[in-house]
Amino acid sequence: MIRRETADGWLLISQIDHAVLAAEVAAAWGNDDVPTLPLRDELLRAIRLHDDGWYDWEQVPTIVPETGKPRDFTEMPMAEAATIWTESVELAARGPVSTAAAAARLGDAASVTDVAVVLDAALGFPSRFSLDELRTAVDDGVGEPGLDQVRNLLVESGVLRSREPRPMATDRVYEVADQRLAENPFGGMWVSRHFARLAEHAKENRDDPLDIAAASTFLDDQETRREDWWPALETFAGDDAEAVANGGYRLLRFFDWVSLWLCCRERDEGTDMELPGGPTIRFEPDGPGRFRLAPWPLAVERLELAVPAVAIPPKPLASDEELAAALDSGASTEVTFDLRPAGNGV
Repeated sequence: MIRRETADGWLLISQIDHAVLAAEVAAAWGNDDVPTLPLRDELLRAIRLHDDGWYDWEQVPTIVPETGKPRDFTEMPMAEAATIWTESVELAARGPVSTAAAAARLGDAASVTDVAVVLDAALGFPSRFSLDELRTAVDDGVGEPGLDQVRNLLVESGVLRSREPRPMATDRVYEVADQRLAENPFGGMWVSRHFARLAEHAKENRDDPLDIAAASTFLDDQETRREDWWPALETFAGDDAEAVANGGYRLLRFFDWVSLWLCCRERDEGTDMELPGGPTIRFEPDGPGRFRLAPWPLAVERLELAVPAVAIPPKPLASDEELAAALDSGASTEVTFDLRPAGNGV
């Protein structure tokens, strides 16, 4: 969870929604002046999935007892962080859904046009998705009553599973429940390296022996997992396997940082972000939520984005139960971002 502190209170943002924002920036990346992404589909999938392990924790988030503040992702005990990171890695390493398994659950209904359209859209999501995202994906191919009926059918048949959303947690509550095909070594390797770097940083900078021990255990476990995926990367890339592993990890880290820089607080000073294998991109604030980028790195003329949040008063909380109550009564809102080229006067 990201705790964005404002003059009026706290804005709480889901880690999963932050990851989706990172993937949305990455999806628009690349033009004649800035290189496009290598292994684009695999990389976008890994970026979107890299924080999916936060889902269960964000259903019942906690406070920092010493301050009474909702616990920010940077304030997690290492043992809890390691559990979340491990789940994120495993989710990123999952292969695509078995279409045959999903269709078998539906029987004859799978051949009905509306069902086929919605099923195809649902299978296209790499992770959990919201009803609004599903509605956009079918792109008017199914009318509103039909979409609701098919969605209910998919849930009742066990093709989709859903959870009741909590106010702060992401509204991406649907996911395909059926069996997955072979593991995805790209996503697993890249996300594992990403969190291994964070664990190394924790070992170097934390004093609590329990945190250091948890970080060490996580690093050992992840080294074993990466060894599992290495033969598949070598089969794909041969002598370039390390370049693929390191390049994808560095790009994931880059877009993760772009999204965090945007989400964590309102910015009044610019920053330079060095694109791996490309130029340094200058992000310059140009009013609330508005930024000028140079050189312009996107394939579109302008990119407008939003991440959902819950606003609660900046009142110290005595317990996790008080935080749950504050979230229940908090105001749902959005943090918006408007990215434009520098110097074009628009």
